[in-house]
Amino acid sequence: MTFQIKYILLLLVTSSVFVFAQKVDRIEIKSNKVFSEDEIKKWAGLNVGQNYFSGILDTSLSGISSALSFNGYFNPSFEGSAVEFTSDSQKVTLHLNINEGKPTVITNIFFSSADSLNIEQFISSFNYLKGEIFSQYEIVSLINNLLTDLENEGFPFAALKIQSVYLYADSTSDDNLADLYLSLDEGKKSTIDKIEVTGNTSTKDYVVTRELRIEPGEVYSQEKVENIPQKLNKLRFFDPVPVPGFYLDSQNSGVLQIKVKEKNTNNFDGVIGYIPPQNENESGYV
Repeated sequence: MTFQIKYILLLLVTSSVFVFAQKVDRIEIKSNKVFSEDEIKKWAGLNVGQNYFSGILDTSLSGISSALSFNGYFNPSFEGSAVEFTSDSQKVTLHLNINEGKPTVITNIFFSSADSLNIEQFISSFNYLKGEIFSQYEIVSLINNLLTDLENEGFPFAALKIQSVYLYADSTSDDNLADLYLSLDEGKKSTIDKIEVTGNTSTKDYVVTRELRIEPGEVYSQEKVENIPQKLNKLRFFDPVPVPGFYLDSQNSGVLQIKVKEKNTNNFDGVIGYIPPQNENESGYV
């Protein structure tokens, strides 16, 4: 190996060690008015002492931008954010200039359904969002709550979708606004017509079904279905029972599918002992 090749290899190794030795020494966050420094650092995935890499600033700002959008701030500015190295290039300071900008506010909610449900009751539950910041967490929570109510009223296959979101600015006030378009598909109202038990070899089906207190033809209720594992676990015959599944068979009958796994009941653990008599007039016993 020539001297020149050795020198190049040594330079590459030295440079690699040098790069990976760089650490984030300080994280400075400025211009934020809505969210705290701790929240922004969490979104950025930054910690003092972590290794520096060339794309750390872009990666951090991307994480912050996503979190701000989730919370309704779609127009942030990161102008002035930069990376600063110490004179020996061993330590790095990250300057994050986070201007959240104006939040986007929900102005209109358009609700459609092709099914037989009276959608007015659902529209009213969303009306409080008007005038509020476009928070995806709030919207998703409200959708989940509405679907839970439908599931408990016999609609296990109901779906509520965000069809589209129209974002625009008010030219007069310079406010950021959003119109929300929702679509509801209630699905078929279902009843529990059959109960299918699988995985039981020793335990009879009726032992399982009698614990459920479900009558054939009963309207489906998600809350009641989710309480089934607790009832069956009390029997102590099975390993922890999962929440049952539900499907429609070829005759459109609702089938509640319960999967169990029986515990091993062939072994008996115990101790047999002999108690000797206390005096001449008594006899010992096992």
